[in-house]
Amino acid sequence: SRLLSLFGGVGQAMLSPEGNSLSTMKNLTKKLIKQIVETLVLSFHSTSICPGMSPYTKNQRDEKRLYYMLDKYLDFITSSIGCESFNLD
Repeated sequence: SRLLSLFGGVGQAMLSPEGNSLSTMKNLTKKLIKQIVETLVLSFHSTSICPGMSPYTKNQRDEKRLYYMLDKYLDFITSSIGCESFNLD
């Protein structure tokens, strides 16, 4: 449902490069920030980093697209939005 029409519908919306465009992810992020969401969770299946192991990355071109989207999205949220990232180590 195209990320629930960019969060217009109440329910779950996932920030994920799997099945979404970079612009869709950015638009969703802006809407979430406007709604004062304090935590953004970016997720993807671990199998997506291995070409052929996921329907989202069927080949190396898809894998490069995934990494490109992650890089550009993380750059967007840190430089344009001002978010800070952390890992769960």
